[in-house]
Amino acid sequence: MSIEVRARLSKGRLAGPKRWGLPIERSEEFERWVDEWTRGEIEIATLHQR
Repeated sequence: MSIEVRARLSKGRLAGPKRWGLPIERSEEFERWVDEWTRGEIEIATLHQR
């Protein structure tokens, strides 16, 4: 998956949960992990595990 696709996905990651009224993780640590995934530094499985 390209960095551009990952960036689009991570940018839109809050839209669904907000629309459904679900809680959203807002910590700086989580944001760093998502950024690492977006840049291709970690796999999605690692992000889920963290």
